[in-house]
Amino acid sequence: MMRLVRNKKAVLSFFLVVVATFVFAYAYFKLGGTVGPVTKLVGNNEFVLVQQYEKGEAARLYLDLAAHNSKNKALYLFEQNGHFPDCGKNGLYFFWKNEDNTCYPTDHSISNGLSTVFIRLLNPYVKNYKKILLPEFSSADLAFNLAEKKLIAYPFNSINISSNPRYLINPGFSVNLNHDFDYKKIKEFIEGVNNECRNLQDLNVVGKTELSSCVAGYVDKFNKQNSQIRIEQDCGPDAQMDRFIEDYKLCAESLDRGCYCEIDLSFDKSGLNREDQALVSELNRKIQQENKQLIGKNANSPLKECRLNDRTFKFCASRNKSVLVGGRMQEIKTRFAAFIDDKSAPEPALVRSDEKLKKFKIVPSVSPDVSYYGVYIGKKDLPIDYSHYVGLDRAENIGETIYFDRNPDQYNIDVVAVDYNGNCMLQGQPSKC
Repeated sequence: MMRLVRNKKAVLSFFLVVVATFVFAYAYFKLGGTVGPVTKLVGNNEFVLVQQYEKGEAARLYLDLAAHNSKNKALYLFEQNGHFPDCGKNGLYFFWKNEDNTCYPTDHSISNGLSTVFIRLLNPYVKNYKKILLPEFSSADLAFNLAEKKLIAYPFNSINISSNPRYLINPGFSVNLNHDFDYKKIKEFIEGVNNECRNLQDLNVVGKTELSSCVAGYVDKFNKQNSQIRIEQDCGPDAQMDRFIEDYKLCAESLDRGCYCEIDLSFDKSGLNREDQALVSELNRKIQQENKQLIGKNANSPLKECRLNDRTFKFCASRNKSVLVGGRMQEIKTRFAAFIDDKSAPEPALVRSDEKLKKFKIVPSVSPDVSYYGVYIGKKDLPIDYSHYVGLDRAENIGETIYFDRNPDQYNIDVVAVDYNGNCMLQGQPSKC
């Protein structure tokens, strides 16, 4: 029995040898009849492929880390710049409401704005990677999932890690953003402060800052009623620089000539970038051309103060959340500007009689946005005719007196100041003129 088993093993071994010889012979003739020296070990391609795989995984890991390092600063800058809306800008603050235009956040604007600033921070990391060439990202490669609060990369092009053997990777990634993207409360604040304060104005007269006082009061009221979000005015480390530039702009845009503007002349202008320095220089030339004088806070001037038509207010909204940016914890604040509608009638002009010249002498309104004066006329001892008026141009120089060529002994007049929105006070009632 044992001999039979040994004989079967021998037969099987012989059969395997014959088959192996046949396969070798077939391969020999199929490959051209020669077998050269062995130059590569079996599995070398597989070893190269593993190396390329490791390169690809290293690139993926690098992109994940770069995305993680970029997300906090991207979120911080995104909110600091008010989402980069298309309603214009006032200094460093983007408008969410600019006169009749509104730019409240939408899913689309949040995704676009956040992707734009994120790409701006991510691509320097991409350029700095030396092991392989990584293509730069564009905003088209990113999508923001608002429901999951994720920024997800879906690049159109794969990265070629190796041509031989061919190995491609898709450089996709996703980052979680633990942030509240609900801005309904900010919209509610803007609409509320606009409705409450639009019938008021600020004047360059002591005690006549109704608009600013109204806005500040509404901020306090809103904060007391809302514990999850806090509104403040003129915030941020660069608020002083922004105020300095804005003071120059307001003075240059004042409709008055031959007047003075109070400005913080102690501010160090060397801290401004080239663009802002050029803007300040340009505004300064205009101020000088209009015979305006810049003086420091609480200084004296023989001129009258320029009337500044400023209905733009700047705010920050915060939710007590901070992120690590540049090695420091920074509080996230949503900065935005809002223009308060002008529904307020200008202050009246003062009318005097010049007995010597036999004319009416009109002292201009202290309101900053007077477009013209409508003079309604009536003969002495008769009612004034309000069916038509004579128009007078505003006085460019705030100290200038306007004369109206009617004899005070024969006529009565009512001088109505009309602003650029047509607001006026006609016969004691707010009206449209």
